[in-house]
Amino acid sequence: MSIWKKVRAGVSTVMPVAAKVLGTAHPLAGMAMDFLAGALEIDGEGKSRRALEREVAARMEAPTAADLAAIQKANNEFELAIAQLGYDEQRLDVELAELEMADRQNARALAGQTGIWPQFTLAVTLTLMVFGLAGLLVWMLTAEFETKPEVLALVSTLFGAVLSEWRGCLAFFHGTTHGSSRKTDAMAAKAR
Repeated sequence: MSIWKKVRAGVSTVMPVAAKVLGTAHPLAGMAMDFLAGALEIDGEGKSRRALEREVAARMEAPTAADLAAIQKANNEFELAIAQLGYDEQRLDVELAELEMADRQNARALAGQTGIWPQFTLAVTLTLMVFGLAGLLVWMLTAEFETKPEVLALVSTLFGAVLSEWRGCLAFFHGTTHGSSRKTDAMAAKAR
């Protein structure tokens, strides 16, 4: 799981607006991280952005009740600060959808300029790995000999990681229904 998925999972219920922008290229992402770090009383002075992010992610793995209360307070302050900048949740959703779409278009444009073979090779390799690991798991679970739990756990974890990357790779070619529906809803709301 990426550092941002961990952080978002930890703050999504108590700091939902900030959770949307954390780890994105949105201009409010840095501001959201500063509010979150401040709530956790993590001093970012003299630290690189990456070091601050790692420290916040480590704290979010097991937040205390006091941490969650401080994050909730920071959420209110963050929402007030972004409202003063002219942001509401609808505008944020639209901008995030536009960033996601632009990112995908840039990747596809690069593939058009440099050739599609690297992406195609990656897609084929990941597809073979997914089906190979799925077959291995089925064989291990139905085999007549006993499989060590550690080996089964390792293969299962590897299968989950490869499957996740495979889905992302296929999204490059086909897009995602989640992002598409979010984008459609955000664009419809913007048109009103």
